[in-house]
Amino acid sequence: MLVNSVEAWNVVLEAWENVMDCELDSTVSVCVDRLHHVCISWPLFFGYVNDSWIILYKKFFVKAWTN
Repeated sequence: MLVNSVEAWNVVLEAWENVMDCELDSTVSVCVDRLHHVCISWPLFFGYVNDSWIILYKKFFVKAWTN
C-alpha cells in the first residue's frame, strides 16, 4: 500500500486533483480512468477512493472560477 517514491505519489496526487477539478461532467470518467491507471499498483487505495468518494460525491466536485 505504501507509495515508495515521491514521484509516484505526485503522479497519484495529480490524478486525484484532476478528478476533483474536472471542469466538465463529460470528462469526469476520463479523469477517473486516469486515476485508476496510475493506482494500478495500489488497488485498495483506488477502491477506497472510488467507493468512498468518487461514487458518492462526484456530483459535489465543482471547480468554480470567480472574478
